[in-house]
Parts: sequence; C-alpha cells; structure tokens
Amino acid sequence: MSRYMVIHNADYEKLDSFENMVNVARRIAHSHGAEVAWLNSWWSAGDEVLICEWEAPDLETLEKLLNQEREYWPVAKIYDVLWTDPKWYEVDS
Repeated sequence: MSRYMVIHNADYEKLDSFENMVNVARRIAHSHGAEVAWLNSWWSAGDEVLICEWEAPDLETLEKLLNQEREYWPVAKIYDVLWTDPKWYEVDS
C-alpha cells in the first residue's frame, strides 16, 4: 500500500466550533473501509494546517474519501511518500 501526507487548511467559517471540527474528523475516521488507514495527524497552530498521514491502495481511493469532507477540510496538497527509518542512516562502528 502507498503512504500519503495530506496537507489541510481548515475552513474556520464552516468549522465554527471545536466540537464541529471533531465531528467532521470522526465522520472521516468512520467512513473509510479496511483498504484505507488514517495513521497519524499533526496540527501546526502557527501555520493553521493539519498534516495527516494515510495509507491507501492508490491516490484516487484516498481522494474519493477526502472529497467527502473537503468543504470543511480543504486539501492543499497530497504527497505520495516513502517512510524511511532514520536509523537506516546510522553508520555501524
């Protein structure tokens, strides 16, 4: 499966409360099947962006899922990424 980093910009006019923001995230979390996994998220308060890590069989499957809530969490960019363990770069002594 491919791994993706998704950059979201929240629409604060539509997400008018923390409760609404959480409810939208819950809908996304409960709306995908076994072929897609929401792995992690990071909030950058200074930049007001949410960065989410996903696994999906392909970009089209992920975009279809994210389009369901794009009105509230617009997608600024999706990166197809390869996870790399920093320990891989360590040199054996």
